[in-house]
Amino acid sequence: MADQLPTPSIELLILQIFLGSLTFLGLSLGLAWKMKRNNKFRWKAYISILLNAFVFGNMGALLIWAYWPFAFDIMLGPILLPGLVSYATVILIGLKFSK
Repeated sequence: MADQLPTPSIELLILQIFLGSLTFLGLSLGLAWKMKRNNKFRWKAYISILLNAFVFGNMGALLIWAYWPFAFDIMLGPILLPGLVSYATVILIGLKFSK
């Protein structure tokens, strides 16, 4: 049997985006709810936080995924746990610095 070749980075990124899509969607709805509840909802701030969360959240999730130290799986149903941690961190930082 032939040895398995290493997975290219672009395929890992695409897999990360696919697996984290429901997590990202849920957190983006939670962000809209939080901003609306605090009467601070502005489309410009919302879109900029989401774009930053998508870019930096995916990079962080890949980093967490690469060094996953736990014995259990990275998926909890439809929720990608490294993505949840990374996206939530970036969104909370974005909320803190948005005006």
